[in-house]
Amino acid sequence: MLSVCLFNNADFVTLYFAAAKTGVIFNPVNYRLTPSEIAYILNDCGARAVVFEKATAPLVEGARPELRTVQHFPDTDADRKGQAVRVLRGHRVGPAEIRASSNGKVMAYGYAGR
Repeated sequence: MLSVCLFNNADFVTLYFAAAKTGVIFNPVNYRLTPSEIAYILNDCGARAVVFEKATAPLVEGARPELRTVQHFPDTDADRKGQAVRVLRGHRVGPAEIRASSNGKVMAYGYAGR
């Protein structure tokens, strides 16, 4: 399950198609929700990762204390610098592999299944 809390931008579209290509369930979370509403959705769907950006970071960080299943918090802004660890089907991938994939652009996050 890949949950994202992003604005409608290129990262959102990239992750949407990457999730479809890899068989990961894509769960967009509305950035207009409160942190407790976001926590409820993420806990209910059993998300293992939630991808966010600088603008939505306060919402995700506000929800973090209530989250039970989310283990990975990749930040799209950090990924551009090769600092975040991507998660693809539950396996951690290091920065060297991120740079090797599609011009260094992060292709997929998530966890297939619960």
